[in-house]
Amino acid sequence: MHMMKTIPELVREVEERAKAGGVSVDALCAKSGVSRAAWQRWKAGATEPSLTRWRRVEDALAYLIKQRKRAA
Repeated sequence: MHMMKTIPELVREVEERAKAGGVSVDALCAKSGVSRAAWQRWKAGATEPSLTRWRRVEDALAYLIKQRKRAA
């Protein structure tokens, strides 16, 4: 049986991917248009992002990591 991950688990995974890619959470939030406060609420499990907002986070992370690799 496949267990779905919780939003806090997904947020922590994105933070780990960002760190591994040399991207700060602040930069990720700024690029994706998500406030740091909203990010913290998601991480705490207090609220959940819409699918559209979550896609913006994923897209922003991919973009920022790609930019860092190009600059290296």
